Amino acid sequence: MCAAREGRCGRRQRALLCCMLVAAWEAAWGQLRYSVPEELPKGSFVGDVAEDLAQELAALGGRGARVVSQGRTQYFALHASSGHLMTAERIDREQLCRLQEKCVLRCELIVEGEMKVFAIEVEITDINDNAPSFGEDEMELKMNEMTAIGMRYALRRARDPDVGANSLQSYTLSGDEHFSLSVQAGADGEKRPELVLAKALDREEAAFHELLLRA
Repeated sequence: MCAAREGRCGRRQRALLCCMLVAAWEAAWGQLRYSVPEELPKGSFVGDVAEDLAQELAALGGRGARVVSQGRTQYFALHASSGHLMTAERIDREQLCRLQEKCVLRCELIVEGEMKVFAIEVEITDINDNAPSFGEDEMELKMNEMTAIGMRYALRRARDPDVGANSLQSYTLSGDEHFSLSVQAGADGEKRPELVLAKALDREEAAFHELLLRA
């Protein structure tokens, strides 16, 4: 029975020690934030961790400092001699944060020599690396020559994976005076092109009209 009690006591001591270690790591928790554009080459500078943590750490070298990203892919690494946070992979914002206005990657700086952990957030800003595109190159509409002037027809919308000022800005229509373009803004802010009949049609004069819509 004594041995059994000693075993239980040993387990409690180990559990207490584990809790104390977790508390020590959590007490040193900090936060760093950086921002870089997408598509930077591997090895590009993100932030000066050594300088930003000068008050908390005397030096990173020789203290077992390393950066660990959330998930399988390690997007960032710590340059041992300079203490700079660098990109470890080329980052494609559209692939990681498709349709999200803000793209933030999170990782942790672990300094084992001082039992300190610092959370790092890196915002990946968008660059204009994608062009608007339509799902199909051609669209066919059939109209009666008696169609009233002002009649509207919804056109296929273009898609642009970029965001903000880098996303789709406008549409233009060229090719025929019989038609004009109207662009409506949806509740979600998306631009919706419409073809408007601006001049009466005459099949005997022209059996078809070819227009070009640009996004």
